[in-house]
This record gives sequence, structure tokens and C-alpha cells, in this order.
Amino acid sequence: MKKFLTVFIICVILIGSVFVIYRNPKLLNNISLMISDIKGMFSSDKVEPYTSDFSINKLGIKNNSFYFNTLTEEQKIIYTAIANGVKDLSNEIDLKEYNYIDSETAMKDVEIALHKFLLDHPEVFYLEEKYSVESIETLSKTRIRLRLNYSYENMEQLNEKINEIDVIINNIISECNIIEGECFNNEVKIHDYLGESISYYKYEKISDIPNKCHNIYGALVEKSAVCDGIAKALQILLDRVGINSLVVSGSLKSEPHAWNLVEIDGEWYHTDLTSNKSIESVDENVVVHSYFNITSEEIKESHTIDEENILPQSTSNNNNYYIKNNSYIDNMSDFNTKLKSILDNNKNESLVEFKVEGISDVPDKTIRVLRDGDYTSYLDRNATKFVYYNILDTYIIFKK
Repeated sequence: MKKFLTVFIICVILIGSVFVIYRNPKLLNNISLMISDIKGMFSSDKVEPYTSDFSINKLGIKNNSFYFNTLTEEQKIIYTAIANGVKDLSNEIDLKEYNYIDSETAMKDVEIALHKFLLDHPEVFYLEEKYSVESIETLSKTRIRLRLNYSYENMEQLNEKINEIDVIINNIISECNIIEGECFNNEVKIHDYLGESISYYKYEKISDIPNKCHNIYGALVEKSAVCDGIAKALQILLDRVGINSLVVSGSLKSEPHAWNLVEIDGEWYHTDLTSNKSIESVDENVVVHSYFNITSEEIKESHTIDEENILPQSTSNNNNYYIKNNSYIDNMSDFNTKLKSILDNNKNESLVEFKVEGISDVPDKTIRVLRDGDYTSYLDRNATKFVYYNILDTYIIFKK
């Protein structure tokens, strides 16, 4: 009888406990999270602090902390948790240390941290755009759980793609004949190679763009991408040859847009490869250099820069493409003499480029030089029209 009574009391306690827990989700969540935290304390898979040495996969870049360092402390907690989770392809990420204030603040912090994480990490090409944020009520506090989705189901599939990209990057560097220490020339080679090999993915609605076109897999493997995929491809290749760069987000013609800030000889320059291959020509593989290593003021003539205050300012023109290549005509130069020199030294079989400053009537003056100099590959001797493209006071003249 005594044994029966003991068993009966234990059953009543268990049933009562289950009922209490069922009626109190906070208590259930609290027990579940407590168990998870205890397991984490004894697990070898502890959260790794985020530093410039943090490695997600072997494609990682050296300059991987610029945007991390612009975040608030709470946003850094989210960023660090994302980095650890993505490294292991974790779908659920518990933000244990995040100080929850309200759902709106949490959602905004996650959005910012995730955006900055992807700007710092072009090697993370497999994180899908869709994610969700869940708040979990416990007895002591509200916890946040982030759910992520990936393009690949397991590390074996992912590593195959990573190795595929790594081989392509090494092949590009080999084909570009990179020379150590020649940062400007190396930047030009990589810029032009990517511009000629990647096709811009044409779309009607932004929502129709495949995720791969936003990342390096689309740009480097399938050779089809939009602006952010192109900018990330340039970033990861420049990093491989020792050139620091950032992906910059903003807008162009009221559309979301992305391009690069590139550091050459300790100075920063804006380079927009997408715009340099989106000129009005019959050949989409034509690449020009109107937006190659220009200043912040120049880029803002056509672009809007997000969070400009946190970015390095670009004020130098020392490594501007046209100045560096002696294809720059200022108002102190004799236009005819200088343009003839540019034409005579041009090695491009499709076009010639030059930049002017403070000079008016450039098309008319150019026609006179082409006609009087008998440059028949650009203009018939008696013609008064030629095919050209002008942006930011740079002129691109197409050969016939």
C-alpha cells in the first residue's frame, strides 16, 4: 500500500508538472533554453569571438572587419553569432547575449548586422535572402532566435562549390599576369578581365533576380550577375592580390546599386565595374574606365552613397585611370596635340578613351583632330560625325 501511494504521488506530480508547463510557455521555453545553454557550456563548439582572423571558409578575405567595426555593441553580438552560425551552416542561431529592448529594435539590429556581415564577406555566397527572427519569452528575459536558409544542404555540397570557385580565382589571377607591387596595373587587369567575362543579368523586376546573381558564384562560375555580385567578385579577387577594397551600397538612377572602394597606395578610390561595362555600345563586353578610381565628389554626380559618413573619403586623383595612363587633357594643354598623342599611343582595337577638364566643345574639336590627322579608323576624312560616349567628362570614341 505504501509503495502504491508513493507511485501515485509521483504520477500526480509529473502530471501536474506537465500541465503547469503546458499552460506556461515561458516556463517551457526557459527549461528548453536552459538545457541548451548547459549543453553549450560543455560542448566543444563554443562561440568564437569575431576578430580580423575569423575564418568562415578558405575563400575568406583579409579585410573582413570594416563594416563590423561600424556596428553598435548589440549589433556586433548579432554579427558574431551569424558568423559562427554560417561557418557551420546552422539554420537556427540563438542570440544569447543580445540585450532585447523591443521587437522593432531587434528586427532592425538583425537587418543591419546581416547586411554588414554580407558586405564584409563576399565568400559567403550560399546564404539565401530569406530569414526570420523569432522572439522567445522566458521567465527572466526575451531571447531572440534567427533562422537562416542556405543554398546547399550540407558541408560536402558546399565545399564542392567553394573548391570550384577557388580554382577559378586562381586561374583568373594566373591569366591576368599579376605582378607583385604593381597595384594599379593589377587592379586594371582584374577589372578588365571581369568586365569582359561577366554578363549583366537582365531583369524586369528586382524580385526576379536569382540569388546567385547577387554573389560570387553567379559572377565567377556562371558568369552572370548584377551589380552586387560583380562588386563582390572584384573585391575577392583584389584581396587575393593584396589590394584592399570594400563593397559600397547605394543607388543609381533611383535603383539599388553596389560598387567598390579600392585602396591604392594608401588612398581610397571609387570604382564601379558595372557602370564601366554598361555603356551605350553594341557589344556588352566592351569595358571602359569612366568610373575607375574616381573621387567621392565625382561618383556622387550620378550615384547616391549609403552611410557615406562611415566610409573612407576619396579625394585623390593620383591613381585615376586617365591621369595614370596620360589620357587626361586639362585646360592648360593644347587639345589638338594632346589628343593626337592619345590616339597615336592607343592600343585598344575597339575604342579610345580620354578625360578632359575645363574644355568646351570637345566633340567639335575632336572631329577636327580626327579629320585633319586622317584617323580613318575613327572618322572618314570628310565626315562631321563620329560615334562616342560621354560621362563624367570622359570621352569614349568607338572605331568604325
